[in-house]
Amino acid sequence: MDAFTMTTPVDEPAAVVLPTYADLESQITNLKQSLATSQNLREHWERKCKVYEQKVANVKGYFFDLYSENGRVEDEITHIAELLGITLTKEIAGTATYTISWTASVPLDFYAEDFEISFDVNCETYDAEDFQWNEDNCEVIGEDA
Repeated sequence: MDAFTMTTPVDEPAAVVLPTYADLESQITNLKQSLATSQNLREHWERKCKVYEQKVANVKGYFFDLYSENGRVEDEITHIAELLGITLTKEIAGTATYTISWTASVPLDFYAEDFEISFDVNCETYDAEDFQWNEDNCEVIGEDA
């Protein structure tokens, strides 16, 4: 077995220089000043942001006032709303009545009055969002054919 020979000299570990108490105090003071400056800037921009949010809300209210007066929205208003990130929507409501006829094969001892039907409603209008519906009345009339 060959003996291992070291070809690179080993350096002495570098001396660790610790900061003085005065250096640490100075760093803490600088960090506190930087933090205070950052907090002031954040508060400034938050106030400025709230001012612009209020302005956009005012413009949105104005657009709805125009719609109430004219009954329509001009293309220019729609374009401005898009640029400001304003969604111009309204809520509509109504009723729909469906009458269906049906037949079914059932066991001889089944009573037609016990027949139940469920009905699913889907909104087919692509422009409509958040479509909700309630089943207000479901009357099933069955009799022996």
